[in-house]
Amino acid sequence: MGRLTEPRRAARRLVLMRHGQTDWNAQFRFQGRTDIPLNAEGRAQAQAAAPFVAAYRPSRIVASPLERALVTAQAVGERAGLAVETDARFQETFLGEWEGMVNDDVVAQDPTGVARWRAGEPGFRAGRTGESKLDVARRASEGLEEIMRTAEPGSTTLVVMHGGAAAALIGALMHLDPRDWPRFQGLGNCAWSVLKEDLAGVNRSEIFERGAAGVGDVPQQRREASEGETAGFADISWRLEHHNLDAGLLDFAGRGSV
Repeated sequence: MGRLTEPRRAARRLVLMRHGQTDWNAQFRFQGRTDIPLNAEGRAQAQAAAPFVAAYRPSRIVASPLERALVTAQAVGERAGLAVETDARFQETFLGEWEGMVNDDVVAQDPTGVARWRAGEPGFRAGRTGESKLDVARRASEGLEEIMRTAEPGSTTLVVMHGGAAAALIGALMHLDPRDWPRFQGLGNCAWSVLKEDLAGVNRSEIFERGAAGVGDVPQQRREASEGETAGFADISWRLEHHNLDAGLLDFAGRGSV
């Protein structure tokens, strides 16, 4: 008789969602950790996105405690019938001296710093006293690792967070070199990305291979990161299935569910 094989475990799914619009978003003002609430447009975006994101049937919703992310998550939670938990590790990057400044002023005052930050230079701290992208990815990855310890096979977890923090986390989960993280197109307000656990351990992105719009020219073969650059990141392999989806895009495509 042939050997019996164990049934394959169902892959888990992760949805990373950015909060709705704030007045500072509309003004191109650096927010970082500053707790700015959603504006009327942002609240409308959250309500529009909620049914689409709830259709993933998350078993758990975790949000940054900053109001703009928490209120966005609560809109989905109401649709999904779930309470929202908070975890400070999913907060936005602390941007140091740049926080509260409009983009043009930051670029004018610190062009070299902004260029280094946007190029994804490993270890470079935003606004002199802020966090590096590696700092953000490490703490967000630690938060996710804790969530995944109790996530059931086949389950979906929704994390509602911030654009910069989400980009860093996706790059880390894909095990890409930090200098490649900026090639992800940032999530729009109330947009989301979907990652699925790769049980084969291939750890690649179907989107990268298809060359889909919205991701940019990200190499299929990841570069080797310098020693220690991604130490401590989650050890689970993930496949990026969708990036930067939003309610308007799905409405236009005529998709009532996801």
